[in-house]
Amino acid sequence: MRRCSSYHNNSWSKLHELGVKFPYPENPDRYNIDTSVRFSEGVIVWPDVILDGDIVIGKNSEIGRGAKIIGKIHIGDNVKIKDYVKITGEGYIGDNSEIGHDIHNPKIGKNCVIEGNVIESEIGDNCEIGKFAEIKRSKLALGVNAKHACGIRDADVGPLTNVASGTDIKNYDGVEKYRTVIGEKCFVAGEINGGIKIGDEVRIHPKAFVKENLPSMSYYAYDKIKEYRSWYLEGYYLNLDLPILYLNRLHFIWAVEKKLGYKFSDGKKPIEENLKKYLNTPNGHLNLTPLRALEKLGCAGILCILGECDHFGKSQKKQESTP
Repeated sequence: MRRCSSYHNNSWSKLHELGVKFPYPENPDRYNIDTSVRFSEGVIVWPDVILDGDIVIGKNSEIGRGAKIIGKIHIGDNVKIKDYVKITGEGYIGDNSEIGHDIHNPKIGKNCVIEGNVIESEIGDNCEIGKFAEIKRSKLALGVNAKHACGIRDADVGPLTNVASGTDIKNYDGVEKYRTVIGEKCFVAGEINGGIKIGDEVRIHPKAFVKENLPSMSYYAYDKIKEYRSWYLEGYYLNLDLPILYLNRLHFIWAVEKKLGYKFSDGKKPIEENLKKYLNTPNGHLNLTPLRALEKLGCAGILCILGECDHFGKSQKKQESTP
């Protein structure tokens, strides 16, 4: 163990006094810890680590076996750095995050899971980057999921957007590099040309090649833009067979809020159980859940879900008029 300042009083026991835990077998010779490192209470440090530089480690965080943290790095509370991960340069890792891949100059928010390759990028809170994902020179906002194999390059991705497996966001046309902008609550897939602007709540077919800007709430498939055919509803990415306009969506949300006494969070918090049950329970004469009714029937589905349709009335009139 290196000791080169008075911070730990040149003492292995000082680390114990600070509340740092060293799992057995505890052997000072298997730890390379610069004494400028600042520990909080409850930190766990496994053997064969290297901690070198102006490093701050928050409460109850865990530094895995053989991990290397070198530079000016601030690690929040309850962070887990997995075995043999290397973190270098200058940056931060937010509270409750888990890091399973090497990162240089990290900019990682709170409650993130990072298993893929993050290069010169900023990752917002509550994001998940899967093992086979690559994020390069990009900025991901709150709650972006890229859990599967995908490439995000030179892009700004809005909150609560899901990046599907096989998505390839390009940045180069052979002459210039372009930056792509993707809105919030989108479900993106396929290939996306660099420089494209995609609105909010857009859905893209997995086999699509996007070469033009896409308006909000649209669905893009087979080189066609279908407007008002995509809807992010409290954590669900709906693919609509028929268009539902914005005002109709507001009417549905308002009516459900009134019925359940629950305020939609618009993805800002986990879905409330009563609402989840309501949206996934077959409704009335349709024998469809509200989610499927919205996808299959559009605005007519809204009327049936809310009990505002006249199907039974029409049926009764028909029977009365029959001789």
